[in-house]
Amino acid sequence: MAEPESGRLGDSLWVIWKSRALTFEFLIIRETNEGIAAELTVRGDEQGEVFWGRLNLASGQSRAAVAKHIEATVPVGLSVWRTLLEQSCREVIRLHRTPAPVVDLALHPEAPPQLWLVPWLIPLDHTSILFGDGGATKSLTALALALAGMVGVPLGGHPAWRVAAVKRVLYLDWEGTADTQRERLHGLARSLGVTTPTECLYYQPMHSGFVDQLPAVRRLVNKHAIDLLIVDSLAPASGAEPESSDAAVRTMMALRGLGQTRIVVAHVSKVAADSAGPARPFGSVFVQNLARSTIEVRRTGDGPEASVTLYHRKSNFGRLMDATALTYSFSPGRIDCRPAQPDLSAASLSTRILDALASNHPESLSYQALSDMIGSTPESIRKATTRSDTRSKLAFHSGSDRKTLISLVKPPGVAQSSNPEP
Repeated sequence: MAEPESGRLGDSLWVIWKSRALTFEFLIIRETNEGIAAELTVRGDEQGEVFWGRLNLASGQSRAAVAKHIEATVPVGLSVWRTLLEQSCREVIRLHRTPAPVVDLALHPEAPPQLWLVPWLIPLDHTSILFGDGGATKSLTALALALAGMVGVPLGGHPAWRVAAVKRVLYLDWEGTADTQRERLHGLARSLGVTTPTECLYYQPMHSGFVDQLPAVRRLVNKHAIDLLIVDSLAPASGAEPESSDAAVRTMMALRGLGQTRIVVAHVSKVAADSAGPARPFGSVFVQNLARSTIEVRRTGDGPEASVTLYHRKSNFGRLMDATALTYSFSPGRIDCRPAQPDLSAASLSTRILDALASNHPESLSYQALSDMIGSTPESIRKATTRSDTRSKLAFHSGSDRKTLISLVKPPGVAQSSNPEP
């Protein structure tokens, strides 16, 4: 019997028997006094899932019971299933007990790695989330971003959205259809005056949870040498109970295990959709925590044009970028995209303060004046301008030092000091 392939994908350990078109996935591996147990799923390329259940990997009795159960479903010989199970379990125990190699962080690679798909907004080889309410153009923006990378232009011509080269994209879609996405792709290409790239963007309709279809997705990624994966959208991709921490962790870790750059489209809760303040992706807090960058998409206006503002809500690799905006213009067979003025009503308080200061004479502004302009309380503004992170951001944008900075936003009724305190 040929040797299997094995490895780790996210929080799963996999043993793949190519000669028999079988995949053994081991999840939630735990060592106890009674042995080493795991949740096992066995899938065949032709048969689909043939077994799911808990297994004591080191127990001959447990393996024999599982082999008997599978043989009743897929009769190829009980001894064959026993051999496959024993060798798979041995390999998984070896992988589980072998730590990842130690890396010397002081050593530099010969060539600095490319770090960004979009500078400071979307890191390469990590998971980023585009999230917002229904109809906010999240899916369209993800598709436009992929096309921008394939043809080498900034998204919508916006200087903040310069996209690194993208060779091949896989679009996993739980919501739309191939015809819808094809029409959008051709419409975006016509607006750029380019021919729609062929053999570059592959579309796969999805009908069950991402983890359940991970072996098939992994084969597509390897077959087509995919370097950008779009997941549309997170809730159906997470399967049952998408709001649970278990669903979020399993899905996000499975995505991480693929290794390519991932852009995940996600929704927001009804409460967040109705709120004027910053939002988070729908579901467990682990969705936000396990993503490396999150960008909220909010749409204003209907009809032939849609203006969308993109708010950078989280980054693990640098400062949050300023809000940016795009306008989509829809006409038969064509979708134009161009830069627009961002709507800052849902931006962070420090961003709204900055915008007010940039639009007015700072020496004439008080806390109350700013309160009237940006819709926040004077006390909230006072606290924001005294926080070190906000003061640093204000100084970065204004070019002022810390002593001068406090004079930009002074409380009502307080005379301007010639020597303000830092």
